[in-house]
Amino acid sequence: MAADHGDPRNVRGNGPETEEEQIFRIVLDSLVYEGYRGMTLKVIKERCEGVDVQAVLSRYRTKEDVCRAALEDGKERMALIYEGVTAEARDYLEAGVYSMSAGGLDKERGGARRKISDTGQKIAGLERDDEGWKQLERLLYRHIYQCFHPKNRIYVLAAAQESQLPEELGQILPDALWKYFGSVLAQLVYQVGQVKNAQVAAMCACTVCGGINAFVQQPLYCKNVFMGQTGREPNYAVIEDLLNDHFLRAIAADTAIDKAF
Repeated sequence: MAADHGDPRNVRGNGPETEEEQIFRIVLDSLVYEGYRGMTLKVIKERCEGVDVQAVLSRYRTKEDVCRAALEDGKERMALIYEGVTAEARDYLEAGVYSMSAGGLDKERGGARRKISDTGQKIAGLERDDEGWKQLERLLYRHIYQCFHPKNRIYVLAAAQESQLPEELGQILPDALWKYFGSVLAQLVYQVGQVKNAQVAAMCACTVCGGINAFVQQPLYCKNVFMGQTGREPNYAVIEDLLNDHFLRAIAADTAIDKAF
């Protein structure tokens, strides 16, 4: 199989897919489309191409062993996908203005403030030239792009299988997603968006993942909705932009810290 230099599975960046990489791909596909209960070592072996791949598969004694290895491999890929993307946001948050306390997000606020003017692009009255909102917009958009990209769809789908997996296996990808994206997003929403409280920031961060995942997990449903409403197939490049603006506006709508509701 030829190398795909844009595929996060191909961490070496050259050469064909290794035997283990092929196994992990098959395991994740089986997990997503047959479910953990329907996945067996026999089925995985039948899908493996070549004796060498089957020999590597024989090192795993149970489907739990090979599934754990595939999910841990996915965790490493997720780190590659998100670490570079969130580096700027982490640096911004760790620059001394924002911090994370042992008990959660610090309640001290600073840095980015709302600014109203007659010029520049605005998000519900917030200028996009504010550095904090730039960081938030950039992080959101890059995450949306990563999820929509076909090469990453299997990881989004596999992470959504947490309730179908044994508890310790079901934690692997969601924990990685939290570490490499969700934690940074929640901090930005709370500190930059200055929403009412940390709980609202957490809700916003969860809503972001849920809203994007609907398009990844139920593409036919979303396609039918768009075609029914517009008469045209959805343009996912446009949808990425619309989603980004939708989430930014939703966060901005919760900006008033002293709201009664």
